[in-house]
Amino acid sequence: MDCRAICAFQAQHGTARTDGYADLGTYRTLVAVQAAHRPNAAGHCPVRSFRVTCVDMNRQLLCVQTGDRLDFGPVPIRTGRDAQETRPGWHAIYSRIKDHVSTLYANAPMP
Repeated sequence: MDCRAICAFQAQHGTARTDGYADLGTYRTLVAVQAAHRPNAAGHCPVRSFRVTCVDMNRQLLCVQTGDRLDFGPVPIRTGRDAQETRPGWHAIYSRIKDHVSTLYANAPMP
């Protein structure tokens, strides 16, 4: 029964796996689905009159909101690992390049 329920969830949400095995991708999709209606329920992302992109590093989710309105997401993400952690706090966008490749992280694609 569990495998059938997981398989149905995977098919409904278009995960990479659809065989009923609950892998990390399935888990991350589940977290995003659970947060879909109120991703900022805990109030960690500041509510501003302008657009704010919020990264929840605990749940590994990203959403974009303007005021209380959800503009995009939540979607599963992956932040930095040990020794290359994602810096918490407010950051301004200083460059927008559609097909950017990192010069710091072994030419990692960062579109």
